[in-house]
Amino acid sequence: MRHILGSVLFALTATVSVVLMGSVSRAENVATPESGVTGQYYLAMSANDRASYILGLTDGVFSAPLYGASQARVHAVQQCLRLQGNNVQTGAILWQYIQARPQRWREPAYWLFYSLMFDLCPGVKPE
Repeated sequence: MRHILGSVLFALTATVSVVLMGSVSRAENVATPESGVTGQYYLAMSANDRASYILGLTDGVFSAPLYGASQARVHAVQQCLRLQGNNVQTGAILWQYIQARPQRWREPAYWLFYSLMFDLCPGVKPE
């Protein structure tokens, strides 16, 4: 039993090490992470999945000051989000925004979300 447990722990440690080494090598190349959710993919999501995606984006907005974002701009986006309603309503607004711009369907959905915020919210767009 000890031999099996030791083998499992060794295999797990080796796997984690390989994954971490790969992450470090990618970090050294300063690669920009790709979004798995494009505008086109967002349009195909169910309403529940869109609402969940909006929750994730909203969490990102609320944690943005931790990463150096301007508190004034973050506050402006937060106020704008409150005016748009809940995450289901915001998801529907983003769906309409993306649907009306087929030339942008290949862009990451989070870019389209921030483009929407720039259009809807005074004080959000960078100077």
